Amino acid sequence: MPTIVIWVRPIALKGYYEEAIESFTQALQLGGSSFYSYRGMGLAYNGLEEYEKAIESFQQAIEAAGSLDSSCRLDVVGYRAEAKMKLGDYEGSLEDYNELIEAGYRLRDIYQLTGNVYLLMDDVDQALHCYQECLDIDNRNYEGYLTMADALKKGRSTRCAPGRA
Repeated sequence: MPTIVIWVRPIALKGYYEEAIESFTQALQLGGSSFYSYRGMGLAYNGLEEYEKAIESFQQAIEAAGSLDSSCRLDVVGYRAEAKMKLGDYEGSLEDYNELIEAGYRLRDIYQLTGNVYLLMDDVDQALHCYQECLDIDNRNYEGYLTMADALKKGRSTRCAPGRA
């Protein structure tokens, strides 16, 4: 019965997050795909900036994924990491991104987002390392160069700040 979930998606894409959550809940009750329903609920909660509920929904999607292909897991763990970052749980976000890296996902976006988290934690060296990995994967990624430049500026300003050794 995956068609239930497919018809709900346009509702969420238009910003009707509460309605989407209700529809995903109804899809679950009618036997729709647990993975896609929980994933959709997580995205809707992200849209509402209810990150705790988003994380919980993404976790339920991961548990429901079972034997689904690895791209499904990549997708949901990435969204969960983003929700943790927005919640200010930088360590939890890094755990999720590192789980993906350790699972062999060598994707520029994962390294760039991991670098962003390190930068939020003021760990400029680790951020630069991640941005370099990102650029090694795709040296035409201009956003990667810009974020690396921001990290270099931040590192330079904190190292040159008065009172710093």
